[in-house]
Amino acid sequence: MGMIWQTPEPTGPKGALVVQGMAVSLSFLVPFLAGFSFVMNHFYVAGGYLHDSGWFAALMWRPLDFNLTNPPVIDNNLFYSTHLSPILYGIGLLSFFWPWGPITWFASFQGVILGGSGLMAWITVRRIPCFAEKPLWQAFLALAFAFNGLAMFILAYPHIEALGALMACACLAAFFSGKWRLAVLFLLIALSVREDMGFHVVAPLGLLWIWTMWSNRRVTAGSDVLALLTLAFCLSLAAVLIRSWQFPADGAFTRIYTGVPPYAHLTWSLMQERLTLLFSQRLYLLQPAAVALFATIIWRNPVPILGFVAYIPWSLLNLTAFSDAAGHMDVYYPFPFQIAIFWFLWWTGVPQISHLVVTDTLRQQASTKILVPIFLIAGISMSFPWSTILPAWNGGVIRATEEAADNIVQNRHLLGPIKADPAMLSLRPRAFLQEDDLDDPDIGNEPAPETLIWHANSIHFGKVQQHLENFEAEMLYRITDTPFYLASHLPRAQLESAGLALRPMMDINMLPLMKTRYGQVNASILDLASNGGKHKLYGPGLVLPPGKYRLEMDMRIFDDHADEAMVEVYNTQTGSIISAPLQRGLGGSPATTDIEFTIQRHHQGNWEFRVSGNNLHGIRITGVWLRSLGQGDKTDATESVPGN
Repeated sequence: MGMIWQTPEPTGPKGALVVQGMAVSLSFLVPFLAGFSFVMNHFYVAGGYLHDSGWFAALMWRPLDFNLTNPPVIDNNLFYSTHLSPILYGIGLLSFFWPWGPITWFASFQGVILGGSGLMAWITVRRIPCFAEKPLWQAFLALAFAFNGLAMFILAYPHIEALGALMACACLAAFFSGKWRLAVLFLLIALSVREDMGFHVVAPLGLLWIWTMWSNRRVTAGSDVLALLTLAFCLSLAAVLIRSWQFPADGAFTRIYTGVPPYAHLTWSLMQERLTLLFSQRLYLLQPAAVALFATIIWRNPVPILGFVAYIPWSLLNLTAFSDAAGHMDVYYPFPFQIAIFWFLWWTGVPQISHLVVTDTLRQQASTKILVPIFLIAGISMSFPWSTILPAWNGGVIRATEEAADNIVQNRHLLGPIKADPAMLSLRPRAFLQEDDLDDPDIGNEPAPETLIWHANSIHFGKVQQHLENFEAEMLYRITDTPFYLASHLPRAQLESAGLALRPMMDINMLPLMKTRYGQVNASILDLASNGGKHKLYGPGLVLPPGKYRLEMDMRIFDDHADEAMVEVYNTQTGSIISAPLQRGLGGSPATTDIEFTIQRHHQGNWEFRVSGNNLHGIRITGVWLRSLGQGDKTDATESVPGN
């Protein structure tokens, strides 16, 4: 009997070439398009992350040097101090031939990884005897592998680890097929993704080697497995030593796993919380492992589950990590289990895996035919937002966004000191500095920002609001045809001279927090009434679509003479539309003045909301809200920024 890990090519009648071609095309193209679309949505619809998708997109786009100097907005250090990943440089060289931008290049890269996973699964599934002549089943199972929960959550935080896992799977597949040179090539590519990828190849091979020696009762059994795992171990160890010697580490292992002092963060309650999360929200990892365990019992052979057993130490390292993301086994941190899932799939195609003497018996075929689909379906996550892989982006928004990003970078001298959220920074990481990052804490010696830029769906919306609390802005603007917003205390004409097409807008979430050109909202009007008895609270230049609205103004009145003050809705062409007296609260308590008004289609000009009167002393405005009552036709002239 030959070595148990060498598997034959499928024999027997081949399916129609057209159907086979459709199956392999579906296995690659559907995941590729899904991965591409997700990343495009990530940057242009949802708002990209600077850490780490924007970072990686910059590193693999037309690199400036082999050592991969990080973009200035990150830290200007070498990326190799984090991971020894020369594959990024190689991919970056290919990008010189790419006619479009870095985001589409990065999206294509992620699509190729997801599509490659589907293709790898198709190659594997067609080796399983009961699926060898069923191309539609091959495509279905390949897609189930490509879209498993782990692969999708790795995609949700786009990283390079997925490429390392794919290359490790390709290495094992080539090795088990007797193609040594190809196995070594894929191993080298995997090592070029991360210096520790060799160790992840060693883990299941080491257990296989031990099992082979034990089952054959010979120390020399499995010598070829030993050769590959030794090579993988030595190369990975050498890569780790080179990185440590040539590129001083950025302390990632301490920062993510051990903490300072080491493991002082561990408590019983923390471990209980993480285990609870693992068994409730990471079922796409646990359910396939349970099916693999059941198959091991049915087939009376431990080899199919060795992949899951091999990465138990990795799981423990992550569950006890200082970082919550690692401790929760979130996004890409459990990436080695992609190899474990592939490992099980591959071994179901090995005839000798069953304890049955006759390998094509109905019992074995039935168990395989049932367990393989159950195994792959068990790994699909119902909690993943599947709608995000559908194309929500469009070319017009992408062109407008790219043009706006270019204008901001090229004409930033007209915008003054900038604070931008990660969604904007991720589009041009090389053009911004750390002090431009909205996340960067003020260090005391940098100038106060004059312009804020953020995405409508910014993950740091709370920080945007904090900045706006002390930000003297005349108006909020939408950068036309993009998902980005801008606030500045610079004149609109100056902002537009930077090439930005701006549209004034009303924001019911931020406006009460802002300062107006006349002062902060909650400041006493006593000190601000200096324009002939009238005080413009908001405006000028608000553009509102036709419809019905309610203006709500909260204030406290401290002076009897303030009873004469009025709240006024004012149109810049037709004048005052409606007004109402300020409401006085009992005993000086706050009160709300409401005004409902309707904007008709024939109304021209812009809108302002004023507190007017001859005696404005003793009034303190504490909040202003503009609410749409949902009546009347709407246009896209005015939009609201979503809150937390």
